[in-house]
Amino acid sequence: MFGWPIARVFLVRFGRRLCDKPEDIQSPEWHENVLSERRSRLEAGNTKMSSWDDAKARLPKLGQ
Repeated sequence: MFGWPIARVFLVRFGRRLCDKPEDIQSPEWHENVLSERRSRLEAGNTKMSSWDDAKARLPKLGQ
């Protein structure tokens, strides 16, 4: 699996591309299902949101 530095470069480049031309980014069909499921869990109180800073701090640990 890719290490954190490579993943970070990918995320930054993807983010820039998304901001530059969002109409060029096609979301996969399954993505709406994932978002809907997460939204439902959040509304039901079965999960909580994290700040972006907390999420970024957890990312490097995912590859360990």
